[in-house]
Amino acid sequence: MKDASVFLLAQLLKEYKYSISKQQLALRLLSDSDNLVLSFTNTLDYFNVEHIAANVPKTALEQLPHHFIAQVSNGKTEYIALASKETNNTIKIQLSEEKIVTLSENQFLNDWTGFIIAIEENKAIGKASLSKDSITKVFLLLFSLSFLGYVFLVTNSILLTTYFALSLIGLGLGYLIIKEKIGQQTFASKYCKITTITNCVNVLNSKSAKVFKTIDLSDTVIMYFTVITVYSLLRPFSILALIISAIALPVVLYSIYQQYFTIKKWCPLCLGVAFVLVLQFSTLLATYETTLFQYSDILLLTTVLAITIIGWLALKPLLLLEQKNITLEIENLSFRRNHKLFIPYYNALTQLDTEDCTIPQIVLGAENPIIKLTIITNPLCKSCIEAHKTYIDLLQKYKDSIQLNFRFLVPNKDRADNKTIISERLLQLYFENDTKVFLNAFNDWYSNGNTKIWTKKWGKCKDLKYNKILSQQIYWCLKQGIESTPIILINKKLFPKNYSFKDIEHFVEPILEQEMLKTKKEINNIHA
Repeated sequence: MKDASVFLLAQLLKEYKYSISKQQLALRLLSDSDNLVLSFTNTLDYFNVEHIAANVPKTALEQLPHHFIAQVSNGKTEYIALASKETNNTIKIQLSEEKIVTLSENQFLNDWTGFIIAIEENKAIGKASLSKDSITKVFLLLFSLSFLGYVFLVTNSILLTTYFALSLIGLGLGYLIIKEKIGQQTFASKYCKITTITNCVNVLNSKSAKVFKTIDLSDTVIMYFTVITVYSLLRPFSILALIISAIALPVVLYSIYQQYFTIKKWCPLCLGVAFVLVLQFSTLLATYETTLFQYSDILLLTTVLAITIIGWLALKPLLLLEQKNITLEIENLSFRRNHKLFIPYYNALTQLDTEDCTIPQIVLGAENPIIKLTIITNPLCKSCIEAHKTYIDLLQKYKDSIQLNFRFLVPNKDRADNKTIISERLLQLYFENDTKVFLNAFNDWYSNGNTKIWTKKWGKCKDLKYNKILSQQIYWCLKQGIESTPIILINKKLFPKNYSFKDIEHFVEPILEQEMLKTKKEINNIHA
């Protein structure tokens, strides 16, 4: 279900003009909580997408946006689906890349639980830069057009230019086949399962697709089109190209035979390759002239083939390793962010003496918090700067439930040290100004990080009492055995160092829930 959820969320984001790669979404979504709704909202929070997740009255359907994530039920099981309002009072429901149904409004209202996740349109689209994927596509398009223009100028032949264009299409299909083979989703994936008798993965992983022990159909497609493209570019009028193309035709028949009679599944990408091979042969046949090839042509072809095979066999393991690393990263993050494992561990931790009442510190958030985070930080620590956004995001999201307490661990005896200069001034701004002024300075530092620019804008502290506060905070850190930053305490319990500071956001909800249940039990015991 979670694999389908990546597609559904990607489609929703695309509808509202957000450009986020599926790989980034998958890494975030698939590694998150086993609660699918929470995974969606955490992922949208991570990418700073304004959203709402709520139960709404079914009568409010008309007021809902055109596209939204809806929870639907068949009476036994609840599903997450992408709902899109269509014309003539119908709702298109997409449960996965392949499964789409159209319902009348009454049918939808009957299946819909009332829960939605809706997002706002990307208002910064005009200012947004092209995504990495978009830049790659534009570059490939320009390169292909330039390449074909060059070929036409060299050969002065529309048919040969068409032949090269087909070679590029073949390479593109080979790339998509490799992606399918190693388990990476592309825009073509939906066509691979467009009907019940089409399945690219089944065909590509079948015994029939195996050529040699380490080479299969996906490898031969990439290598074949690479070889003929390079060779034909070097020898555009060679008869060898026609001979190679003729030799490839029996492979087309073999592929179709195996898909129809043996595997009993069709691979649209493989059929696309077969179609390209037939068109290439026809194109070359139309340009055929009786010429003899020289031994140098065979030598050149052999050289191109050898280099291609060696190059591909060296590159393929790197592609497989990249996919393996992505899978391992998702598994690692899923394990680390599993609150069912973390909470028992958290409960067993010993509380530290945070001496909240005796040590002056920067305090932000709720006055009577359910979760109190004590953060040991250093203004010039790179990890602390990266962690700052996580803290502020948590504060904004749980402003009524969380309190942040900041303590500095810096070399305070050297008042000329930039770490001390910034820490003293932040303390002074906090204690001598309202929260809004302090937060402006605080966030300005962590977004800017330039001491000279920041002190020019916010000044330096000359009052020694703030250096004494730093001494108290440092003494407490050393007393607790804390000698590095960033360090986080959750309700006086040390957040484990084998977790990333970014992981903390995945445990806030479970801890809040646990603490609220504990409080409820205590109240019930008092009244019992």
